Amino acid sequence: MRRLLIHWKGATGLLLMLALLLGSTTTIVSAHAAEPEQSANNYQSYVALMTKQHKAPFFSQQMVTDTAMQAFIRRQAPAKKPDTSTTTNIKVNQDHNGWPKAGVSAAVDPVNGNNMVVATSDFRQNFNHVYYHITTDGGRTWSDDAMATGIDAATFAPYNYQNNPGSAFDREGHAFFSNVSGNTFSDATTQYFNFDSEIEVIQGTDNGSSASLTPTSIDYAPCHGVGALTTDNCSASVDKPLITVDTSNSSPTKNSIYVYYTYFCHAAQPCKHNTVTIPAYSSVILEADAAGVDLPFSLPKLVSGTFTQAQFSDMVIDSNGTAHIFFEDFTNYPTIAMYESSLVANTWTVNSKPITTFQYSGLGNPNWQFRDRGTIAPGCSSFKNIAYCAFSATQIGSNQANGTPSVYLAAVNTPTGAATITRVNNDAINSGKDHIFPWASTDSRGNIYVGWYDGRKDPLHVKLEYFVGQSTDGGKTFPKQQAISAISFNPCIGTPNCLFFGDYNQLVTGPDDVTHAAWADTRDSASMQIYTQALKWK
Repeated sequence: MRRLLIHWKGATGLLLMLALLLGSTTTIVSAHAAEPEQSANNYQSYVALMTKQHKAPFFSQQMVTDTAMQAFIRRQAPAKKPDTSTTTNIKVNQDHNGWPKAGVSAAVDPVNGNNMVVATSDFRQNFNHVYYHITTDGGRTWSDDAMATGIDAATFAPYNYQNNPGSAFDREGHAFFSNVSGNTFSDATTQYFNFDSEIEVIQGTDNGSSASLTPTSIDYAPCHGVGALTTDNCSASVDKPLITVDTSNSSPTKNSIYVYYTYFCHAAQPCKHNTVTIPAYSSVILEADAAGVDLPFSLPKLVSGTFTQAQFSDMVIDSNGTAHIFFEDFTNYPTIAMYESSLVANTWTVNSKPITTFQYSGLGNPNWQFRDRGTIAPGCSSFKNIAYCAFSATQIGSNQANGTPSVYLAAVNTPTGAATITRVNNDAINSGKDHIFPWASTDSRGNIYVGWYDGRKDPLHVKLEYFVGQSTDGGKTFPKQQAISAISFNPCIGTPNCLFFGDYNQLVTGPDDVTHAAWADTRDSASMQIYTQALKWK
């Protein structure tokens, strides 16, 4: 494996600063040069450090680490002819090459359903960076812009990757984006390494048509130093942020902005983090909020209570303006528990009874090797005081186990925490088909929509389609479900050994009750590109 060290130009000041810091000449390798092997070893040590002590069986690596994948993203793919395979799906990203795009977040203006934003992790700059796309005509045409990059507090230089975007709108025409920014570089000569990570928010204006050049830092986890990588100089990291805005016109907290994410403490002693003490070797959910646009964010608050192996979170806001976050705890892994936490009087309180417990035994498909753990994450929406969270599992509680993942929907009464669980995909259980990366959305009539990748139609178990299902009975049944992607596709195209695909796709519904599906697929035979489809089902 080889890592990119520095991806910016004109870094003379940074080089001098590092030389003074380290007391020697710092060797910085350009983005297109081969690195010393020590750099790779340091990064592998970093990943090992983050995963070693946590009970959860995985950690979301910030960048793909396979040698073949790194070689792939460093070389420019040949230009492709415009796709003519469909007249219904619309391509969102506007570049004309094969760089992969993934991790699709989306948001619709709650006042004008023609305004929508989509943000993705995008490799077109030879490294992972967030791009955002805007439509003001209901999804027929899209813009194509790079997100501003934050500045590392340790080096005073831009971070060298961004990923895991989230998107939201308020009622005043402001768009908001969240993401992780960070570094993945080290130097064999000086032994300097930097794996700092930061949760950021970037504000947009004019219905998303522009975005600020100055990201707001929500939380910062330093991980840098000289010599051995230890928990003394790398005690924490942050990951998987999402962002939600209270868009209820009658809510007392209208236009409040909430950012929530996972914080990993890797140290042998508790991590003292602002006003929160996080136990050693734990992962928790934190949240910070602002009362509106251009207002300061609070210090991070603990969402997950006494649960110390928490990951994956999503938020809904009920009709009273109360925020509820759903997260998963891995303390008793392989049994996973989903919990609800509610914000009351500025304090998060976790309902002691889990919404559900489930197991996930992975993909049952020998043709695919991509990481799939993100499919268990809750993708939520709400109608009045009922939250609907979609996720994949191979077994719910003590019910019948399935050899491949199915999509399930948890319908949760947010004031009480009472929940019912429904299997969404209506093909036969134990059919050998995979159903992954789901997300739920609701319209003003209380209809529920769930989108996911589905392999049911391919007898060879190679190709996927993007499906959407509709429920008109509160999530009890999903009689209408169909492929929205105009053609099926092989998720392995464009990534050597099928190492990476998807991660998540947010399904969103506007005030006009049009639901917008946005997903990544490989129909152009190059790699993952982003497509969208507007749906207005009766």
